[in-house]
Amino acid sequence: MALHPTGPALALNGLSRRRTLASALIALFPGTALAIEARLPFASGGTLVMDVPDGWRQGSQRAKTPTMVFKPPVGEAFMVLVSTFLPRTGPTTPAAVRKLMEATLAQARPNAEDADRITLKEISGASVHGLYFSATDKAPKASEYKYLTQGVFLAGGRPAAFTILTNDDSRYAAGLALLMFSTAHRA
Repeated sequence: MALHPTGPALALNGLSRRRTLASALIALFPGTALAIEARLPFASGGTLVMDVPDGWRQGSQRAKTPTMVFKPPVGEAFMVLVSTFLPRTGPTTPAAVRKLMEATLAQARPNAEDADRITLKEISGASVHGLYFSATDKAPKASEYKYLTQGVFLAGGRPAAFTILTNDDSRYAAGLALLMFSTAHRA
């Protein structure tokens, strides 16, 4: 499977959003805290703001669109990529997000070990709405990751895509990343 990135809510202010994320992280993942705020520009204006779990290394990747990469404090146990879309290339409505994710899921199914069980799931937050799926590669190469979670969300009406790659099916890193995305906002 080619595991590469593709190119009633309560409104919270920035401080409340960070406190809510911190509380959720502590409840869901004991021992985890927030460390930094990551900012990724939308090419069409504004910035995607995410609260990154403590210890995650942050970098960028050369790509056609702005892309951030997150990894564990040490090693390569997982990799989280998030990209914003170029103007006029990304979905701007929930219906367009669904259409894109249905097509992405259809492309992933032939190489997935769990193809018959993969479904689209919702990711949502105060200013985030999107869809994602998780799949297991049935024949990963030595240099590839076995588990994939991939999705698209709108943050303040601007689209972003993410890919979460792991070799551990515990879903710990994926859970933290999904929480980070669901509490993101556009500044």
